[in-house]
Amino acid sequence: MHLNIPGITKCCEDPKHKICDPFGTQMTSCKKNGHKIMIHDNFNVELRSLLSVSGINTTLEEKGVYQTAAPDCNMRPDLICRNMPQSTNGGRVSLPFEADAPDGRISQLVTDTSIVHPLPGPNAVTQLSLENALKPGRAAKLAFSAKISKHGDICHQNGLKFLPIIIETSGKMHPKTSIFYNIVLNTLTSGANLAVASITKFYWASRLSCCLQKSIANALLGKYKTSNGKSVRGLHFSHTHRNNGIENDIVRLSGHSFSFGQVLAAVV
Repeated sequence: MHLNIPGITKCCEDPKHKICDPFGTQMTSCKKNGHKIMIHDNFNVELRSLLSVSGINTTLEEKGVYQTAAPDCNMRPDLICRNMPQSTNGGRVSLPFEADAPDGRISQLVTDTSIVHPLPGPNAVTQLSLENALKPGRAAKLAFSAKISKHGDICHQNGLKFLPIIIETSGKMHPKTSIFYNIVLNTLTSGANLAVASITKFYWASRLSCCLQKSIANALLGKYKTSNGKSVRGLHFSHTHRNNGIENDIVRLSGHSFSFGQVLAAVV
């Protein structure tokens, strides 16, 4: 989201988030009011649909996943994929796990999703140097490591395999997420001719991308509405100020007074 958004004053009521940049970075990265969770949940629903049509059974946020080894653990990973193919294309596309089920499949693959913004918000304690900001996939790699730290050991203790699903808000996937995605698509299009396979892969890439970008756009709009109307009023003032400037220019150039609305109606 790098288009300038006029009139932004704040993203939420948290005093630590008092700086809100006009490019939507803070609004996209802010977890307050549940808008970022909505992006995450919407994407998981679409991903689960893709897994389902590919013949891969999934459970969403299953309870008690880790309680065999840790009875008090109430963490609920996003998706558990059962009988997940370990590889496709004759082993050329493969996940970094050994198959433990028939037909070269993984009996249970635990996944947890993160949608991360490539840049930290303006209120972040640590800001990036230009060198680090230009590193491709930097945010995805950090999020991947954080997920491994949170779920990796406890998955191993329960005899489960774990794979973070990491996507940046630009749509760029972590390399291992990309492998997972391609295995699912290859499974879905197995046996199809080249034309059908190509159309199917394009459809699902478009569907997931549209889901992600639409959810981000809705989150940005929601941020305007939930910050006591202050962002909305700021936006209104910005447009009003701009319209008044245009009307003043019309009067100055023509010698006649027209409202901005009248000018638009005449043009249309």
